[in-house]
Amino acid sequence: MDLLPTQEQQQIIDTAASFLANEFPINQLLGAPNSDTRISREHLQKIAQLGWLGIGLPEELQGVGYGLSEEALLFVELGRNLMPPSLLGSVLGGRLAGLCGEHERMRSLLDGDIKVALAISHPGSETKIGKSISGEFLIYEPHEADLLLVADEGGAALLPLKSMQTTEDDRCIDETLGVSSAIAKNVPVLCYLPAENDHLFLRGTILVSAMLLGIAEATLARSVDYAKQREQFGKVIGSFQAIKHYCAEMAVRCESVRSMLYHTSITFQAQSPAGVFDACSLKALAIEAAQYNANTAIQIHGGMGFTREMDIHLFVKRAQVLGTLFGGERYHLRRLLCEPVVD
Repeated sequence: MDLLPTQEQQQIIDTAASFLANEFPINQLLGAPNSDTRISREHLQKIAQLGWLGIGLPEELQGVGYGLSEEALLFVELGRNLMPPSLLGSVLGGRLAGLCGEHERMRSLLDGDIKVALAISHPGSETKIGKSISGEFLIYEPHEADLLLVADEGGAALLPLKSMQTTEDDRCIDETLGVSSAIAKNVPVLCYLPAENDHLFLRGTILVSAMLLGIAEATLARSVDYAKQREQFGKVIGSFQAIKHYCAEMAVRCESVRSMLYHTSITFQAQSPAGVFDACSLKALAIEAAQYNANTAIQIHGGMGFTREMDIHLFVKRAQVLGTLFGGERYHLRRLLCEPVVD
């Protein structure tokens, strides 16, 4: 089986990489804490015009008509360029609205007229997600958001952000993302989709894993480039065996996650019984690869790697945040072992 991107898929990758490099350079994030507005409503509408928000939706739901494989390839590039996770909220929110028959709301989401924030259960909180929402949540990128997407193993829901009782703004380890705490007590939702109809929680797991792969590959590329330029003792550090071993290990981790991502996107799209196992395995593998590569990149960059003028620290922090979305490493490892999952 050939799992390499087709020519058409490669065009998606190249177009996304070029657009993001020109419109959203990563150096914009340097020295800009709390830049919760990197994706303004105007930016979101511009992205929507490219069809990215509906790339995985069938044409009968006014989507582009591609599948999860193409969607995952796009999200690798979004992760590589440190695009905020709210784009994932828009993609999943549009799918949820369409499958629930909310076509007018779906159209507004796909056009970028509505901004969606992502919410996860607050650590230690008992939450209920159904036709009403209860519990404590952490909301990522609440600034200018209209709707909130929440999901768990049982299903996913959309609700107005203003219906949540926001308690306070929190500090996020990734200073480029805004976070706030919120409480919900039997808040009715706009639409709810059970997992048996479409497992948006696991779909989100796969797409977050794709973003983590983007981080792993970006930090590898930066490390290799730096190792070719930085000289020590009259030689470029890339000629030292220790640095070669670091970069080789990073490359192996990237390749293992990429292979798993391609495989999982196919099995999950085909509704294979192995899809759940593959998605959980992918997320655990992607978290480990992204965090290892980002941390190793700090080491390869030496004393410069710890400074704020370098962008490596941005990847370290973003990898930590993405690792918590749609289940952390321990969550998915417990899922694989078929043990009860307790947050």
